[in-house]
Amino acid sequence: MITSDSKNLVFSFGYNKSIFPPYKILIENPASVQKHCVLFGFSKYGMVKNYGSTDGLNVKLSKGMSYADLLRLTANAPMEIRVTRIQVGSGKQNEKQLSQNLTITTQNALGGSVQEQIVVASHMSAMAMVNTVVDVPTPFWIDANTDVSFPVLPNTKFSLTFYPKGSGMGVAQNGIVYIDEQDAMRCVLNTDDYSDGALKDTISLSAKRNIQLNSDGTLKM
Repeated sequence: MITSDSKNLVFSFGYNKSIFPPYKILIENPASVQKHCVLFGFSKYGMVKNYGSTDGLNVKLSKGMSYADLLRLTANAPMEIRVTRIQVGSGKQNEKQLSQNLTITTQNALGGSVQEQIVVASHMSAMAMVNTVVDVPTPFWIDANTDVSFPVLPNTKFSLTFYPKGSGMGVAQNGIVYIDEQDAMRCVLNTDDYSDGALKDTISLSAKRNIQLNSDGTLKM
């Protein structure tokens, strides 16, 4: 799986589809003007027009439940997002969308809010083999009081895939891959594109366990 650079890589592991699936949301702005997208935040946006996004912006899941169902799900079952994948189509306009920042806003009980801005461009690199995908390994929680917002450029179509903790996504930093033990039951790493030694034969878990990899990158059980 190709992402930014050798010191900040994101890998895909096996996951239990019935418990920790990733959620892929498709977003399309068919208009010739910029629009604003809001995802999640059921308490504030669950009952408003287009769930907080600008009118005319199309938001839906790639498969399975409706976006409205996902909105209600995250209100009742908060989840910690480990990796956010942004994927755009080909073309300069779509590629510009790839670098738009994400804003995480959490409302508190007193009516105030706290915001965190994720600078997506900081996770992009000239070393990336694919320039239409960026993985953002910034963890954050999604619940009824938290939303993700960002500008959507004119005439663009793209997707955001949110990988909850336990979904099988691991983040590697300086040669150490941090994943949950539950994610390590099955592991396939594609390492052919990296020859700088960023990955070692042994990867270390945050749980202080060592996992040995076969020469083809599969997990030794």
